[in-house]
Amino acid sequence: MITYLRKIIDGLDSRLKSIEEMPEIKIPRGIKANLRMLEQAVGVYCLENKVLGCHLADLVGPGKLLKPLTIFDGESYENLRLALDEPQWKIESKYGFSLIHRLHAVDPKLIEGFKKWPNQAAQPTPGS
Repeated sequence: MITYLRKIIDGLDSRLKSIEEMPEIKIPRGIKANLRMLEQAVGVYCLENKVLGCHLADLVGPGKLLKPLTIFDGESYENLRLALDEPQWKIESKYGFSLIHRLHAVDPKLIEGFKKWPNQAAQPTPGS
């Protein structure tokens, strides 16, 4: 009886693993994971540098907050507006997925405080 149950469990486990590899599951999960990592990195970078936004190149690469992002379906993160006051990001994949990632709200007092810092004038426009 135990051997029979073990075979059923092993069969279900292999089916679940194969489902997770399906593009319909793997691509959106991977893109959402990238967006969550980017959101956290933007928050850290902006707080450490007292700026409202940054470029992808400020966050990703050797010696930076994130290692290069895994591209799951030809999506591009270059055009995202990486800023504390951005409400959401939208990504389109080549496979046809359109994902919207709603960002956590930042205290407006923090944003107003950052606008008073002198280095805001030299900061590049986010998303450009």
